[in-house]
Amino acid sequence: MRQEWGRRCPANGADLLSCRGYGHGMSDAPIDLPVLRWLIPRPRQHPPDACSGTAPAVFTAALARLQQWLEAERIPFVIVGSLACAGWTGQDSLARFSRPAAFGRAQRYPDIDVLVPRTAVASVMQYSRAARSGPFPVAVDVSGAACFIDLRPDCEVSYLTHRQLRFPVPSGLFAPRPARVAGTPITTIDPRVLLHTFGAIGGIIRHKDMVKVTALTGALETGMAVSLFSGQDCAVFTEFTGERDRRYPRYRVFVRLVDDVLEAAPPGFASGIRYFVMPAAKTTVAAMNRTCGRAGAPVR
Repeated sequence: MRQEWGRRCPANGADLLSCRGYGHGMSDAPIDLPVLRWLIPRPRQHPPDACSGTAPAVFTAALARLQQWLEAERIPFVIVGSLACAGWTGQDSLARFSRPAAFGRAQRYPDIDVLVPRTAVASVMQYSRAARSGPFPVAVDVSGAACFIDLRPDCEVSYLTHRQLRFPVPSGLFAPRPARVAGTPITTIDPRVLLHTFGAIGGIIRHKDMVKVTALTGALETGMAVSLFSGQDCAVFTEFTGERDRRYPRYRVFVRLVDDVLEAAPPGFASGIRYFVMPAAKTTVAAMNRTCGRAGAPVR
């Protein structure tokens, strides 16, 4: 695994360390939509360890096994999302190992969000399907790489993407950094860069991610999480989200609406939506990006 990706290049812009207002409207009040009770699926019953607030050994073993497989396959990777946030803050609870309203078996524990080069997405998705059907199902999510971050560790520049928008970003920002979550070593990214991926990936900062953004911001401010980059280095993420909102304003409105519905819905209903609908939605977004890329989409 290479420890230095691309070349570090500063970008102009303001420091977005403060999570207040980050993501353009993340403080908007959720939409109050009534949900008919007969439409709400009941959460499935799982073994007692599904309600534990700590990571079970079988999950951390699955996490370690994934990283070992990626290294054996020589696939550059970094772990992002809630596991990375828990690793940098020292708050394992941010990964939410207690999920009693899980609809599917893989929802009992947090997704393992991993960024890989797009040339490796198909291979990791095949691994993910096997992991979901194994004796201890876990969800390995590569939608961030497939839909929003075209990671190119062997090049100076990677890209933040959405449909025809391809925004260059220094690959060095995604250089691997070591951390630990639930006692397990993980390969993740710089904590300040991780903070800026919330909102860049997915279109908005979701309601359930507010606590993670707040905790990570606090860890950066207190020095518990030490960043190698400045807010100016990471300003490219804000430029990207601003340009995406300008070109595709309906996309942001739609994902905000979906998130508000999931936030207002009972846990069992929200889990059912995430289980049945979200995978197809992520696949559609990834396919749209691939189509635009083949069409010779303009950069910025």
